[in-house]
Amino acid sequence: SIGNFTAIRELTLSFNNFTGTVPSTISKLNKLVDLDLTTNHFGGSIPESIGNLTAITELTLLDLSSNHLKGLILESICNLTAIKYLMLDDNNFTGNVPSTMGNLNNLYFLYLSFNNFECLIPDIFSNFLELYYFSFDTNIFMSSFPYSITTLTGLRWLELQINFTNWSTSL
Repeated sequence: SIGNFTAIRELTLSFNNFTGTVPSTISKLNKLVDLDLTTNHFGGSIPESIGNLTAITELTLLDLSSNHLKGLILESICNLTAIKYLMLDDNNFTGNVPSTMGNLNNLYFLYLSFNNFECLIPDIFSNFLELYYFSFDTNIFMSSFPYSITTLTGLRWLELQINFTNWSTSL
């Protein structure tokens, strides 16, 4: 089982043809710094055990992009407060972006594009003091972005194209 590699710091399993669900035994890898499972065929929802990786205090990269994951983004993902790079793009996530995502105040890159979010965007951006890149294109959401997005003075890349929204031109 993958959970037996407890000393591993970086796990990259990208560009394989893995199917099924994301292995919950990954939660046993308490020394992980980078977890990259991008571009596979993982389906289902993110296992609750991934979000409960609070023992992994150094996890700075979580890349689950380009899979077939669906459902809600677990609020427990927001317990991973050391995360700097969170890539959940190109999946089938729905529902709301959790307001607890504001707890991830070390975020540098946040990719949420190419999902099926039909949501209100919570006012969480004032917590993202380090955010450099934010991508939320190709979704459907029900409101304009919160004003706090304009306070991101370090933001250098903002992708919001191909969204259907009640966009406010006051931004």
